[in-house]
Amino acid sequence: MALQASGAIKYSEIEAEFGRSYANQEESYDVLWVKWNPQAAWVLSRLGGGNASTPNWSQFLVDYGVYPTNTDPLVGTHTGVWRIFFPAGSYTIEVQADNSATLRLDGTTLGSTVVTDPQLNSAFYSFTVTEDQHYIEADVTNVDNGQPWNNNPAGVAWVITKNIDGSEFANSTQGFNYSVASTGWGSLLNTYGVYPSATDPLLDTVHTTTYLLEPTSSGDLTFEISADHEGSIKLDGTPVISQVGDSSGSTTTTTYVEEGRHTLEVSVENTTSTTLPSNTWFHNPGAVAFTVKNTSGTIIKSSLDVGVQGSFTPGSGAYGLGKYRINETYGGISFPLDTNAGSSSNTDIPQSGPIKFSDFYNGRLNMIVNYFNVDENRPEKGSVRYSDPTTAVVGGFKEKPNSTTGKKVHMVVNKTIGSVTGNVTNCALRTGSWDSDTKLTVNVGPSGKVFGAGGDGGLGKRGEDDGLPGKSGTSAIGIEYEGTGNTEVDIKSGGVVAGGFGGGGGGGGGRGTEDRMMPWMSDRVDKVSGGGGGGGQGVPAGLGGGSMDPTRAGDPGTATSGGEGAAGQTGLYGAQGGAGGDGGETTVAAQAGGNGATSTAGTGGDAGAAGAAIRKSGGITLTITNNGAVYGSTSASGVT
Repeated sequence: MALQASGAIKYSEIEAEFGRSYANQEESYDVLWVKWNPQAAWVLSRLGGGNASTPNWSQFLVDYGVYPTNTDPLVGTHTGVWRIFFPAGSYTIEVQADNSATLRLDGTTLGSTVVTDPQLNSAFYSFTVTEDQHYIEADVTNVDNGQPWNNNPAGVAWVITKNIDGSEFANSTQGFNYSVASTGWGSLLNTYGVYPSATDPLLDTVHTTTYLLEPTSSGDLTFEISADHEGSIKLDGTPVISQVGDSSGSTTTTTYVEEGRHTLEVSVENTTSTTLPSNTWFHNPGAVAFTVKNTSGTIIKSSLDVGVQGSFTPGSGAYGLGKYRINETYGGISFPLDTNAGSSSNTDIPQSGPIKFSDFYNGRLNMIVNYFNVDENRPEKGSVRYSDPTTAVVGGFKEKPNSTTGKKVHMVVNKTIGSVTGNVTNCALRTGSWDSDTKLTVNVGPSGKVFGAGGDGGLGKRGEDDGLPGKSGTSAIGIEYEGTGNTEVDIKSGGVVAGGFGGGGGGGGGRGTEDRMMPWMSDRVDKVSGGGGGGGQGVPAGLGGGSMDPTRAGDPGTATSGGEGAAGQTGLYGAQGGAGGDGGETTVAAQAGGNGATSTAGTGGDAGAAGAAIRKSGGITLTITNNGAVYGSTSASGVT
């Protein structure tokens, strides 16, 4: 929203409106962190998973062998991880495999299968553990022999027994037995936790990544965070929330955030533990989780929104009030950070020299809508083009907001914008409707030209028929929004705004009669055609009017002149077609067509009306600053 008109302005309020005044520097962001997910279950390896023995396997491997599939050899090495809660004590693990396997306990190698016939002979390893959950890892490798599964099955089998009595305690068929990364994590962290790795604890290092947050409206947002072991978030470089320890809980805060694009700098550090059974990922995983909710409780951003974030212009280096001295050129026009600011809304924020807090009274973020790159005919309305990526934010210190409430928009023209033929209310450049409390200006630069279309010339008729009227020109600028403090049209020196000019009227037909002296003889009648009217000046220009005599069509108009009407046809016995009227142009209005000769001949068609330079909808109040050239009415009503 616009800054206040008096009183003390805080620097933070200026920064909230215009963004932090860094030097411009666009950056792209991609979050490469990942979420831990449970491992897919393995299946019994025995042929087809059935009860039949697999040839060349011991009964031990048939009973306990598991693998990611029992239909595909999956040549190579695959790792399974079992989470098991052990009472304190000593244990022995027996293992067989096809082709081979290596076992680890909490990341420490226990041993591998025997070298000779590991599918028939067991290897045994003893270990002692504390009372806690521990992890058995098995790397099983299947070698390629060029055969399908039936001739090249694979699997690993293990059984753990208690040394105290030799009873079986656990085996490889019982499943991996865990669906969360850590039983010590709470719901937020287990649901939304992400980290640079899902297998390596990456201890004692601060890891940082940047998400982009883009609320669609300004207001309070609720941030919630959980981390193992430490996590924090900065919003546009300012700390907003953090949590240390207590990975089973979370921390929440609410802060006001303006609509538009913002950076969320997210950091996490996982630290070495002196109390866990190991400092591997299994016992000491790391992660940070966050959600951002709007006032209705909807999550608009979470830590799971990893991957490409898009681009942002946060800038770098020192910042301060002096950095807001902006002189940016768009469409041949120099723009400060804001125009018509100050306590009386009549001065620009300085582009050079002294600058003070009071210069920012009534200040608004300014956006530039681009009509200065290419020549166009009746482009989309300004309110539609605002969403185009070419729309710029003056200063570039923050992203373009979705809503223009409380902001200022400049529709900048520095090319030729033409219209379409038809109704006089058709306009070449239309503002469209904007969000409430938007200040809107149409800026026509030194090379900007906005033209209505020229009207076509009227048709020249024959004999007693009247020439047809010329068509009306259409209009240049259509103002459909008044906004805050009146919509403005500012035309720079060299800029032109001109309604399209009407087409000339078609000439009336001519009629002549030979007066025969003998009463028994019929009079002979001669009928001739009037000339076609000239097309009106405009973009596009009006076409020349035709004639019943194809050789007497009027000339088309151009972007800088109206076309001449054609002369009427001369016949016998005094017949004379009327001349077509000239099409209108900047110095001369369109002309009506001439009348045909003799009292019974046709009359010339009326001239087409000129379009307006500027039209407006309803009772809109408009402020016009003209240092260029304007041709046509600036107060006409009705815009299409």
